[in-house]
Amino acid sequence: PSPASLVAISEECRRLVALLPEPALREIANLKLAGYTTAEIAQQMGVAPRTVERKTGLIRKVWIQDADASAEA
Repeated sequence: PSPASLVAISEECRRLVALLPEPALREIANLKLAGYTTAEIAQQMGVAPRTVERKTGLIRKVWIQDADASAEA
């Protein structure tokens, strides 16, 4: 990818993470984007893997709503 594309992708990632309403969701999103597994994130945050899975589902929901709103605009 070109440098301009990399900047655009980075900005979009930051925008999407900023949409998340809780610090824990933002942390999980950033760790997932960095390539960490669910088990690694759970261990790092001191929670059960199922908690990370559930919160990842909430992240997807927020991001899908944003994509749907963008598509309608």
